[in-house]
Amino acid sequence: MNNTQTCFMNFSYSLRILLEERMKTVQKEYDLKKSELIFLLILEFYPELNSAKKISGLGELKRGNISFIVETLFKRGFIVQETDENDRRSNKIMLTEKARSIIEESKVILNDTFSLIIEGIPKEELEMGEKLFEKMYLNIKKLK
Repeated sequence: MNNTQTCFMNFSYSLRILLEERMKTVQKEYDLKKSELIFLLILEFYPELNSAKKISGLGELKRGNISFIVETLFKRGFIVQETDENDRRSNKIMLTEKARSIIEESKVILNDTFSLIIEGIPKEELEMGEKLFEKMYLNIKKLK
């Protein structure tokens, strides 16, 4: 691996570990497993991924656990399911009002973490980084 690849891998890994650690407060407060919190955040940030099948395609959550996660979050009132009008075999999954406090607290942690990560970086460099990440994202989309 070249230096750019190594830096990117180190950044990605370190960010993941940092966020997992900082999100433990939300998990503990709401008695959520890491996979359940990830599931709720996916529904919030990626509303187009509104079915168990679509979310299981991410690879972030183990496919076998998705139905258990859905059942648990449904029983606790954090999500609701309704039949998809376009595909009667599939259910749309949506966050409930009860999940809002979890989402809002998680967003505060995400925003605080991002602020700490970019601390001391000049605006021009942040703008360059934004352009870089956008180009990389478009390249990833082309590969799908």
